[in-house]
Amino acid sequence: MPLPNQVFYQRGGRCKVLEEDEAVQCSAEQLAGWQGKKEQERSKRYQETLLQQSNLQKAKTQVDKFLQNHHIRSDSFDVNVAKKSCWGLCRTYPLHLAAKERDWHMVRLLLFFGADPSLQDSRGMTPYDYMGPYMRAEYD
Repeated sequence: MPLPNQVFYQRGGRCKVLEEDEAVQCSAEQLAGWQGKKEQERSKRYQETLLQQSNLQKAKTQVDKFLQNHHIRSDSFDVNVAKKSCWGLCRTYPLHLAAKERDWHMVRLLLFFGADPSLQDSRGMTPYDYMGPYMRAEYD
């Protein structure tokens, strides 16, 4: 008699227990129940994948909108592209701008999409240098 947590696969007209390598006779409704359960699991994984892809697309859209609002242009989706001003003498990066604005959600998204927190702007400051005073003020 099979245990309820065993994994079966069909071999000819019989089912085989993977863990114990013992063949047992399965009825058609047991097999149909097993196949239905597997289909439900597959469907659930597919729905979770679609949800993750949707959330990823929304996050990418938010980052792209942030870049456009700050007039940071790049041919590809690059979160480490510098925003240049003053005839190219001054530069800053999207992560620096989000840190200056205290937009923690955008900081998190930019880091997720690969923003480099060690980049320095034209003043020699990192994003943490801009976050530091705000973070200390919020937690004091």
